[in-house]
Amino acid sequence: GDMKPFSLIIQEANEELQRLNLSYEQVVLELKQAKRNAETLAVGLKEANDKLRELAIRDELTGLYNHRYFQDQLENEITRAARYKHPVSLLLLDLDFFKKVNDTYGHPAGDHVLRETGSTLNKLVRQSDTVARYGGEEFAIILPETATTSAKVLAQRVRRGIEQLRIKFEKQTIPITVSIGLACTDMTDATMSRTEIISKSDQALYRAKHEGRNRVAL
Repeated sequence: GDMKPFSLIIQEANEELQRLNLSYEQVVLELKQAKRNAETLAVGLKEANDKLRELAIRDELTGLYNHRYFQDQLENEITRAARYKHPVSLLLLDLDFFKKVNDTYGHPAGDHVLRETGSTLNKLVRQSDTVARYGGEEFAIILPETATTSAKVLAQRVRRGIEQLRIKFEKQTIPITVSIGLACTDMTDATMSRTEIISKSDQALYRAKHEGRNRVAL
């Protein structure tokens, strides 16, 4: 006689099922929200990592690739060139009389000149080329798939582009020129290493400066 009527048992069971369904739906909603939060966090982490990577490979002053990235990229291009028997060229550039710029206009002006030079170099080269700040007032440009003849043409374009640049700083115009040393892997039958092509470019740069500056030496 104390047993619940069957209809009441069914009613209580249905109410419990409703509560369970509501709990299940809440869990599903919470899981979906957690998934969205995780995806948002993953995107944020990727963006942060990309930004950190950019900071690690970029020169702080000019925004160009830094010396470390340049060395890694040149090593990759030299290896690829040797594997596929394709040429790669390297330009080393040095701003002429840059100390005079700092002494005459001040170091803030010198920094501005370096930034403007870097920006101009990026505009003068091809998309496949790599422009880096080598150090101080020196820059480097890696030219993949580029033989000596084409590299000479591009080097002269860069030299003229910098020569024609008129940099404005605090109502003053600062003229600059650049000396360029060029080396290419097709200039020798032997396999050229990263350090060897840098050394050859550096020797050519020294000759360009010794012969009067504002010129390209091979």
